[in-house]
Amino acid sequence: MLESGAIAALVRLLSEASGRDDQGDDDAQTAAAGALQILATNDQCSISIAAEGGIPSLVNYGALGTLAYNSDNCACIVNEGAIPLLLELLRSEGGAEGQESAAVALYSLAVNEENRCMILDAGAVPLLLAMVTGGSPEAQEAAAQALGALAKSQVCRETIAASGAVPALVQLLGDEHEDAMREEVARALHNLAQDPGSQAPALISNQAQALISSGAVESLVALLQGDIPDGNYDAKRAACQALTVLAPHSGSADALLSAASGLQSMMELLAPPAPVAMRSAVAQMLVGYASNQRIAGVMQEMGAPSSLLAMLSSGTDTSQLWATRDQQRPPPGGRGAAALGALQDGRGRAARVGGRRAGAPRHGRSRRRRRRGVEPGCSQGA
Repeated sequence: MLESGAIAALVRLLSEASGRDDQGDDDAQTAAAGALQILATNDQCSISIAAEGGIPSLVNYGALGTLAYNSDNCACIVNEGAIPLLLELLRSEGGAEGQESAAVALYSLAVNEENRCMILDAGAVPLLLAMVTGGSPEAQEAAAQALGALAKSQVCRETIAASGAVPALVQLLGDEHEDAMREEVARALHNLAQDPGSQAPALISNQAQALISSGAVESLVALLQGDIPDGNYDAKRAACQALTVLAPHSGSADALLSAASGLQSMMELLAPPAPVAMRSAVAQMLVGYASNQRIAGVMQEMGAPSSLLAMLSSGTDTSQLWATRDQQRPPPGGRGAAALGALQDGRGRAARVGGRRAGAPRHGRSRRRRRRGVEPGCSQGA
């Protein structure tokens, strides 16, 4: 395909059709854009499309999303002035598919600090919020994903929280929404609650409080109690990761206790058939709440195993503790080994209570590539 010159021909067709107003040209444009989108899922083809100058036409057509998946193209896409064009698509009325595609592209472009600052400064947050509150389910999911990507930067977190997006996102955690959307919202809330560092303790409290006062804890706990479609625990694991970040903040434990039945669901997720990664996420979250004696007392009243309570009271950082049903050997020495020993139940089985850190990359599920993690804030404001 690369050697045949097909990509250059498709880019030329798309570019020429963009400049005319004819039904036949519209059909040709649709076909060319669709073909380029499919080709852009291949990294080599994606780079070739950018090199042939296809970015501006794809942006105008609202078909940039897959091209932006390739990180090598991001700088080229931004240099071509794509961000303002993508925001124009977000503003368009009656173009739900174009809005969704633009939000996906913005998510993909938010791969580094500089791009996130540019997207923020261009005014993307209120447009994405409008999609969250009034878009189609697909557009809402894409907008939540884009806001979550922007929230990896502290200045973006401040702007998103100030925009009133938190209550709107929490609303999307309701069980009337699909798990794919609820997962994206949980990940966005996880990023919004991140600790920016010791330089701004008041800001940390304010951001976390915005989530807690909006009912995020109760809604995340409700997500843990829902059904498990097709054995997919991803949404529940995302909820655990968000709760882990909220755990140290005032009011979070009280909110968790107000949904006490959720504690029983959490304990059930600590055992098979829940997969190891799910059990790890729940255990790590519970360690975050373990300093609250009321929560420990309620769990004891519910019949929590003494081995679980011992693990929680140890305060061990579960991300450092690795164990599976088939591999019970802990790292030599240290509190992690002692805690793993306490976690062994009477049948000689250990639950894995550690593993991938919250926010680390996942593999193999979504239709969109995801970038995780939290990076330092922008040096400039919105």
